[in-house]
Amino acid sequence: MVQDKKTDELNKLLENAEPEQIDSYIAENRKYMADGKKAFSYYMKDIIQSKGMFMKDVYSFAGFS
Repeated sequence: MVQDKKTDELNKLLENAEPEQIDSYIAENRKYMADGKKAFSYYMKDIIQSKGMFMKDVYSFAGFS
């Protein structure tokens, strides 16, 4: 199950990591990362929300009521 930790916080840790620290970064933070199956949907949801929209708006624009 994915736990909450802000992407900015994870990015800050990663940008300061050395290449040899990547494995430990992943091991320590895996529980905060979306798995491959859900990563794209989480990304799109964040993009949609950043535009001030809701998923119901997207469905409406697509013709689903």
